[in-house]
Amino acid sequence: MAHTLQERYSHLVDAKLRAQLVKKDGVIFNNRYEGDPKAGAVKVPVRDTEVVVSDYDKQNGATATHGDTNYITVEVDKDKSVNEVIDGYDAAAVPDNLVADRLDSAAYSLAAQIEADATDVLEKKATSFGGTTALKADISPTGAVQVQLTNIVNRRITRYMPFRTGALATKLKRVISLTEIEVQGPYANYQYHGKVMVDPKTGAAGFLTPEGWRSRRGVAKVLTDRDLEYDTTKNPLAGPYWDRKLVAAEGKAIVAELQAFVDRRGNK
Repeated sequence: MAHTLQERYSHLVDAKLRAQLVKKDGVIFNNRYEGDPKAGAVKVPVRDTEVVVSDYDKQNGATATHGDTNYITVEVDKDKSVNEVIDGYDAAAVPDNLVADRLDSAAYSLAAQIEADATDVLEKKATSFGGTTALKADISPTGAVQVQLTNIVNRRITRYMPFRTGALATKLKRVISLTEIEVQGPYANYQYHGKVMVDPKTGAAGFLTPEGWRSRRGVAKVLTDRDLEYDTTKNPLAGPYWDRKLVAAEGKAIVAELQAFVDRRGNK
């Protein structure tokens, strides 16, 4: 009878794939105020006038001017909290530092709440200047503009990918999240980097069969410094680093297409 193998658990925690939070305090929003932010309200200084520049008279000097400062009262009325119970026995039994992980999660969740509140404020109170309504198109990391950008890239990048049979650039390429495009397939990695990978024992990239090129099953190939030769019959622009080539060649066109999308949504 074969030995029953032990079950083991990794001490590593899978990296969290999180949306990037872009509405940073002090960058988009003014964080200069007077008062305690935990109090009922804070006073934000407002100066609507710039310093006056005038001609200098060497005999009489310059006319004295002054500036005015007003304050806007901002109510502190958003009380948020996290209150997740962590059982002591569970924390001791789990080897991946459960307490630290949940504290990290709490910090991100609170930051995500700030992001959501900031988006709401921008959309409702900061989108009107003359005829400008740009923020009616949701620019959050999970909003309509991000979805449109991912779709634009997914459509345009195909022309820079290998297309001998078309499988890599069509059937094996798909959008897997709001910000990610995945190309599946055992050969996608070296097709992207553009370097030949070979069997460490045979030194060959593969062998030809009636069903096409094949490799020894279960053998991890090693990277060489030899450049791949791409078939450009159907895709003249095919080569390595498809995303970089796309940005270099069509970056401005992508921005223009995305801006047109934002303008259309803003006019609705």
